[in-house]
Amino acid sequence: MKFGLYFMMALDNMNQHKLRTLLTLLGLVVGISSVLVMTGIARGFALGAEEQLASLLPNKISVSQGYSPDVPPTPLTLREVALLAKMIGHGPIIAVAPTTQLWDLSIKGIDPEFGGVRVTATTADYLETVHLDFSQGRFFTAAEERDRQLVAVISQNTIEMLQQSGQRDLSTLQIDNKPFRVVGVIDSADGPFSMPEIYIPIGLLERDLTSQSINSENGSLIVEQIAVMAQDVDHLEEAKRAIERTLRLRYGLTAEQGNSFEIWVEGDILGFAQDFMRGFTLVLGGIGAIALVVGGIGIMNILLASISERTREIGLRKAIGANNWDILIQFLIEAITICLAGGMLGVGFSYGVGAIINFFTGGEESMIGLRVVIDLRSVVIAAVSSTLCGIIFGLYPALRAMRLNPIEALRTT
Repeated sequence: MKFGLYFMMALDNMNQHKLRTLLTLLGLVVGISSVLVMTGIARGFALGAEEQLASLLPNKISVSQGYSPDVPPTPLTLREVALLAKMIGHGPIIAVAPTTQLWDLSIKGIDPEFGGVRVTATTADYLETVHLDFSQGRFFTAAEERDRQLVAVISQNTIEMLQQSGQRDLSTLQIDNKPFRVVGVIDSADGPFSMPEIYIPIGLLERDLTSQSINSENGSLIVEQIAVMAQDVDHLEEAKRAIERTLRLRYGLTAEQGNSFEIWVEGDILGFAQDFMRGFTLVLGGIGAIALVVGGIGIMNILLASISERTREIGLRKAIGANNWDILIQFLIEAITICLAGGMLGVGFSYGVGAIINFFTGGEESMIGLRVVIDLRSVVIAAVSSTLCGIIFGLYPALRAMRLNPIEALRTT
C-alpha cells in the first residue's frame, strides 16, 4: 500500500516541478533512445551480415593462386581440378568445382556497354558448393557437361534485362553467337541490386567460346578458384591437409618452400564476421550507454535539489513516525518513476528515429546496408536499464535523505 502512496507522491512532485522534470526526462530520453538506436543499427548490420553469410558453407574449402617470395606464381588449371577430383569417394572430399568468371562475352539482348552481367563457367558439382534458389528448372548436369551441350542457368534479373530489350523467347540465350538452352532460372541473390548472372559448363571455354578472359597454361584451361567440399566440419582439417599435400606434390615444392596457392575456409570468415559484429554491437551500445549515464547524473541532481527543498518535509515525516526505510523507499521510487517515464518516452522516440533512418536509407533493401532493427529484447533491456538507472543514481540522494537528523531538518528554513 505504501508503494502506491510513494508512487503518487512522486507523480505529484514531478507535476509541481514541470520544467525541471521535463529537462531531466529529456536527458533520459536521449540516453535510452541512444542505446536503442545504436544497438538497433548494430543489430541491423548484424542481420544484414547474417543474410549475406547465410550462403556460406562451413565445410567448404576454397583454393586460389597464391603468392610466395620463394616460389614463382603458378596458376590453377583443370589439371589440378582433375587431381583433386580423383580423391572424391576415396577420402574426406565429396565435391570439386572450379570456377572462372567472364565479363566480355557477347550476349544478345544485353548492351555490351552495360558491363554488369557475370558469366561464371563451372561444373555440375558447383551446385553442391553454394546455395542457389531456383524459381524455374535446374542446374546443368554432369552428362550435359560431358557431352559439351550448350546449356545455361540464368538469374531472374538477367531475364528481366532480356525482356526489357524486347526478347520474347527466353528458352534460349545467344552467347557469343551460339544458342544456349536455358535449363534453369535462379532467384537474384541480393534482391533488385544484385549482379545479373549466367552459369555455363566450364568445358565450353576450351573450344566453343571466345573471350580475353580465357587463358591456358601448358594446354590446360586456367581457373580462378577451386571450391572443394569436405564431408563435414569434422573432416575439414583432413581435407585441407589432403589438398595441400596433393598440390605441393603436383608443383614439386620442397619442404623449405612455401605454398604457391592459398587455401581458406568459408567457416573461418563466418566466425570472424560474427566476432566483429559482437564487438561492433558492444561499441555502439557503449556509446549509447554514455548518454544514459549522463541522463542518470541529471536524475541525481534533481533528487539532490529536491531533498534540499524538502528537508523540513523529511524532518516532519520522521518526527511523526516515518523510519529510515520509509524515506529511502520514497526517494528510490521517485527516481525509478522518473526513469521509467523517461524510458517509455525514449522507446517511443527511438522507434520514430529508427523509422526515419529506415525510410531514407531504404530499410531492408538498402544499398548502403544501413537499417535500424529494434526488437522486443532491446525494449526489455531499455526498461531494465531505466530501472537500474533509477536505483543506481537515486540511491545516493535517497541515502542522504534517510540520514537527515529530524531535529536539524525541522530547524531548516
